[in-house]
Amino acid sequence: MSHPEEYDVVVLGSGRARSFAWSLASQGKRVAVVERRNLAGSCPTIACAPSKNVIHGAKVANYFRRGAEFGIAAGDWKVEMPAVRDRKRKMVDGIVAPPLKITSYAAGRGSRVTLCPKASSRLIS
Repeated sequence: MSHPEEYDVVVLGSGRARSFAWSLASQGKRVAVVERRNLAGSCPTIACAPSKNVIHGAKVANYFRRGAEFGIAAGDWKVEMPAVRDRKRKMVDGIVAPPLKITSYAAGRGSRVTLCPKASSRLIS
């Protein structure tokens, strides 16, 4: 049988509330974040930010392709998609990871949380 853990705050969902949870944790509160799918929410992990990261890489490649217009001599270069993906993943990992100074923060995936009546008065969603 697993032993229940005690938290000062349990946050359901990690989109906008993630920064709030980190703030509470940096103040010494013991915080748990429960997320069904993407820790940090969809925008920074699979939608907005990753797309913009890849689009920026495409713009840089386009500048190289048009280098002669800017007085830059053409040379050998190519886009390496594994490096583009690695750059995007590194950016996402930096968004998702809590700041290093926070030690009282726990995050996990789940779709069901059972709270006792006493704990439910502390629930923030």
